[in-house]
Amino acid sequence: MDNNNTYVSCPCSHPEANADNFIIADWGVDKTNSRFAEIRIYTCKHCGTQWLHYFVEYEAFSQSGRWYRGKITAAELTELTAEKTVDYLQGLESYIYGGSFFNTRGKYGSGTVRADLL
Repeated sequence: MDNNNTYVSCPCSHPEANADNFIIADWGVDKTNSRFAEIRIYTCKHCGTQWLHYFVEYEAFSQSGRWYRGKITAAELTELTAEKTVDYLQGLESYIYGGSFFNTRGKYGSGTVRADLL
């Protein structure tokens, strides 16, 4: 699927999609600004769409957990580094985000990715 396509009716495209809908593979860690964010590739079991999943949490601060999930192609993935993940997500037309920081299990969004503590 192309990143520019609008979201389809597959379960993977819903903000509150359960992890059971995906094959999940660790991909890297973004150490930028001491984030130590976990980066994973989520592949939909239903349609095969690949998603870049970015999760960061600051253990010393309650309700700081946040995640972002945006579509990515295999070709884009080969060009990406862990440190460029936030820029990639911010450049998407839209992504899905959630976590305790946002007090939501998932919403659609676009633009700034709030990965840093402040």
